[in-house]
Amino acid sequence: MAITLAEINTAIAASLGAATGIARVQDAAKPDPDEGLTEGIADLPMLQVYWQSLDTSTGSENDRIAMRGGVRVTQCVFHADVYARQRGMISEDAARTLELAEAVQEILEAQDVKPYFGLIGVKSFRWTAERVTFDYAGVAYAGVRFVITVWVF
Repeated sequence: MAITLAEINTAIAASLGAATGIARVQDAAKPDPDEGLTEGIADLPMLQVYWQSLDTSTGSENDRIAMRGGVRVTQCVFHADVYARQRGMISEDAARTLELAEAVQEILEAQDVKPYFGLIGVKSFRWTAERVTFDYAGVAYAGVRFVITVWVF
């Protein structure tokens, strides 16, 4: 993998952090509590981006053997959690969550030409999203989780 997971994490956090309405971005690649993950939530709405998993498929070695290309395709999964507001009134929670989901979706849809997320090395990506009630430090928050799958090789 020519680029690091931390570089991808930071690129996603920087890109999605520009979404309308996001007050704070937490990038798991940053050890500094002012930019990285924290034990509690002070500023809402907040975006938290962190690496979840990776997979180098067993089929990717065929191209290295047959074509001697030396290419290994790696699929990296990141979560981008949007904490919209502390749970309170379901109608307000749902409306704010939907508003922020659309703002982040707009940024993702704008990533239609390389370099994706401004990072050379990201060859392709896809995403899914779902509404979530997060439990963070014993407090419930309405929000949305984007699962972003990035391919590098």
